[in-house]
Amino acid sequence: MVVQKPSDIQYQKYQEFVESQLGIDWSKGKQYLLHGRLNSRLYELGLDYDEYFQVLQDSKNKGELQYFYNLVTTTKTEFYRDPALFDWFRENVLPEYFHQINTGKREKIRIWSVGCSTGEEAYTLAFETDQLAQLLSRTPEGFKILASDVNTDVLFYAIQGVYDENQLQTIPRPVQGKHFRYIKNNNKNRQLQVREHIKQRVEFRILNLLDSRYPIATKFEVIFCRNVLYYFNNETRTMILEKLVEFLARDGYLIFGGTETGHQVEGVTKIRHNVFKKK
Repeated sequence: MVVQKPSDIQYQKYQEFVESQLGIDWSKGKQYLLHGRLNSRLYELGLDYDEYFQVLQDSKNKGELQYFYNLVTTTKTEFYRDPALFDWFRENVLPEYFHQINTGKREKIRIWSVGCSTGEEAYTLAFETDQLAQLLSRTPEGFKILASDVNTDVLFYAIQGVYDENQLQTIPRPVQGKHFRYIKNNNKNRQLQVREHIKQRVEFRILNLLDSRYPIATKFEVIFCRNVLYYFNNETRTMILEKLVEFLARDGYLIFGGTETGHQVEGVTKIRHNVFKKK
């Protein structure tokens, strides 16, 4: 069976469906994108675009719906993506928290990596906050990183914490040596795994940013939401930003990607071109 590219009408149905389910804004004329993401799955199931759309509409097929989510979401990431931002975080935010902990003004820290993909950002944050976490280890749940995504494939990958050696090229050598270990496997590529003391500080959780309620019962000192809002239209972006601010603790930081400089965010003050602080 040869899977034909979707017609304009078929593409429009999927375009509207993806936006209603995930908030992702697919512009017109991107049939090639839909075809590239679904071609193999349709061939495997022996279905055309209309037949597969009916499968997705059936509430009994939640597993296939999640499979669809995994296919259409973008999962690009890397360790220490945008190094200048982590330099700023290390030089400005961490000293503030060290001072507050050492003077008894702070007993816990929560960080959220939104749209964590395969876990590189969340683990990078764990590397950078290792000493903070050690200081807070005297209290149960004193330090925790939440990492969320709607894609269950990437979450499974992130939970394992196993990466090919070439994926670690952006990590400083001392950090690699401290927080990774080589593992034995049948893969032709050499692989390393995040050490347990780092993994236990990160909780990976499935979360759809379009959900009316988020399964979160805490506020965060830092929220990283980098290169996520780009995929939403203005209305959806505003709605998500309002929710993120609600989950931000007083004096908490809301951090976007290096090129995300145009966001207008109510309830927080811009302190850097891509960083806001809640007063």
